[in-house]
Amino acid sequence: MNYLNLFRIVLFPILFLLSLIYSVVIFIKRKTTKAYTSKNYIVSVGNLQVGGTGKSPFILRLIDLLHQKNKNIVVLCKSYKALLKQPKEVFIDDSPLDVGDEALMFKKAFPSVLVFSGPKKIDTLKFAETQTEDITDKVFLIDDGSQHFKIKKNLKILIWDGSRSIFDFFSFPLGLSRENFFLSEKHDFVFLNRKANTLLSKALIFIYKKECCNLKFEIDRIVNSEGVQLDSNAVLISGVGNFTDLYNKTKQFLKIRDLVITQKIKAKDHDSFKKYNLDSKKTYVCTEKDFYKLKNKINLKFLYVIKSSFNLESKALIDRILDKILKDTSIK
Repeated sequence: MNYLNLFRIVLFPILFLLSLIYSVVIFIKRKTTKAYTSKNYIVSVGNLQVGGTGKSPFILRLIDLLHQKNKNIVVLCKSYKALLKQPKEVFIDDSPLDVGDEALMFKKAFPSVLVFSGPKKIDTLKFAETQTEDITDKVFLIDDGSQHFKIKKNLKILIWDGSRSIFDFFSFPLGLSRENFFLSEKHDFVFLNRKANTLLSKALIFIYKKECCNLKFEIDRIVNSEGVQLDSNAVLISGVGNFTDLYNKTKQFLKIRDLVITQKIKAKDHDSFKKYNLDSKKTYVCTEKDFYKLKNKINLKFLYVIKSSFNLESKALIDRILDKILKDTSIK
């Protein structure tokens, strides 16, 4: 048993009471807030837990599949820790410090897809609707949409880190979640990233059954902007929510190739990397989300990006989600 769980057990009555009060306040706010109903089809991909759960690679995969089906996708992001003060359309030459790293990552990955970013999701949605009025057959995809109850969603997808404690079913301060799972909105599909033999994973599988599966994704390759494979030892630098998992997977991937991580730099989630003085002679490995902030600080020849893919189990459920979106939008 780790120290955090021991702390939770010892102080359970106090932490549970505080968590319950916090959760009830959020629940009442959710129930008393009239959600905005869009004329467009809204898909939400979110998480309740604090920290990285794997939303970004999942959204990239979903965009790709919808794009292949000739759907017009509109991605909505929050300009978290960015300078943007009002909604705007994201362009490939924008700075991640202005519009947000995830918004720019989606745009760079799919230049033809419309991406909008802003400090408030509801305002960003309304702005995007006015900018896309002439476009038909649209699907609006909200990144990190689970907490945004001011927007009515047609399809809700939740991603969990299954390796964490059962306490994450509860909100702060008992668990590391933004909302109490049992008082949060009902989701249509659930994915377990880093599924483990934990009570949390078992409980979610029991609750959601066929609508829940493992979102296991593994590193396919590590390449620079020219597509050259990494062939030397490197520094791992990243500002992701779950740095430990990223480090372990990258370390294992490199070990098979007789390479090692010489240094690890754990930055804050959505870090700007402004305070880091990086050695231009070293080789660095990062995630796609970090790349756009680091590319001006490191020689692109020595900056490598981790590319991942999902397993077949998660692909089957993703295909079901795709079928539902296509069916729902054809009716709509």
